[in-house]
Amino acid sequence: MIDARIGISAEAVEGSDVEPIGLREQLHCANLSGGADSEPDVTWWLELGVDYSGMNAFDFAAMTNELRRMGNTKVALITTENKGYREPKRERHPHSWSIVEPKDLVAWLQAQR
Repeated sequence: MIDARIGISAEAVEGSDVEPIGLREQLHCANLSGGADSEPDVTWWLELGVDYSGMNAFDFAAMTNELRRMGNTKVALITTENKGYREPKRERHPHSWSIVEPKDLVAWLQAQR
């Protein structure tokens, strides 16, 4: 999940319908301050019958690496393990907001003022 730190949804990034970005967009992105939170739980996805191509964690890693290659030192990929659960039944789901540390997110947002 890409959170509010970047301000775009996972649907806007992943999938085959996304066009490669041009030089102007790349230069703009090179200065973005952002982060992606992801819980790449391979076993959970495989149990659902989804292969690796259905996991956006790889897209997030690629995006983070590309932005770093462009000189961005303010981008981060935050990976978690065994934090994704949905309330109230506490059902396992790595695409849950529970993977985000609320205090860290608030502190980061406040630092962007």
